[in-house]
Amino acid sequence: MDEEQPKLFEAVDPQSKFELFLKEKYRGALAQLSINGEKSIQVDFQDLYAYDSQLATDLIEKPAEYLNHFNNAARNQLAIEDPEYSAKIGDSLIVRIVNLYEATPIRKIGAEDLFKLRMVRGMVVKTTVVKPKILKASYECLRCGTRVEVIQREGKRIKPVKCSNPNCQRAGPFRFVPEESKMINVQDVWIQEAPEELPAGQLPRSFHIRAYEDLVDKARPGDLIAAVGIIEPLEIKDTALTFDVYMIANSITLLNKEPEATPTSEEIARIHELAKDP
Repeated sequence: MDEEQPKLFEAVDPQSKFELFLKEKYRGALAQLSINGEKSIQVDFQDLYAYDSQLATDLIEKPAEYLNHFNNAARNQLAIEDPEYSAKIGDSLIVRIVNLYEATPIRKIGAEDLFKLRMVRGMVVKTTVVKPKILKASYECLRCGTRVEVIQREGKRIKPVKCSNPNCQRAGPFRFVPEESKMINVQDVWIQEAPEELPAGQLPRSFHIRAYEDLVDKARPGDLIAAVGIIEPLEIKDTALTFDVYMIANSITLLNKEPEATPTSEEIARIHELAKDP
């Protein structure tokens, strides 16, 4: 066992482990964020796996929980490396994971991948316009004027159940206050299997990716990308037994910077055809 290993296991909680990892491996990258005004730091998964394979495995298996730990660790470490910039961007800093050991083929994504961190590759065939999405909705109780904040999930907007004022606690009515709500940009992206990954005689399949914040407008139709994110079910109806899945992107990496990745005329025609679909 090398000299660094005992130090690694002194930290028992995931956030502390992530902080030690960032301090050792990404200290310089954190210190450079302010130069370009960036609010995300890219972390190579293979670096994390080499440092602590169990922590990396937990990130794959429980990404919602462990990405939260990783983000908090990065914010704490940024406060040490660059206190002024940390104070400026607050809790906006996000860790973006890239370069998983293997990509999951689009046509093989299934129930076993739900709520796990996965990487997919493909050609972008369609993107939507960028729209604002509510993260935390602010409501005004029209009986007493108290502001009530409600954290939003995917799907329809969630309204308060009751007023948070202990002297009121009425079930409304409430008025939505958009100017006091927290919003971020969102964009939907569809990718298609690359021709070289298609089984013989099969038509290419598409996959839906949802991008947020600095990932919006990162890719356009014709780009080859690798996306890392959490596989989630689309909105499930009460009586449904089956549902579609999509990815909430944590990172998007452009792959077609090399000449051989340029789409062919047939692929371009196919992209235009798919982009016309509603």
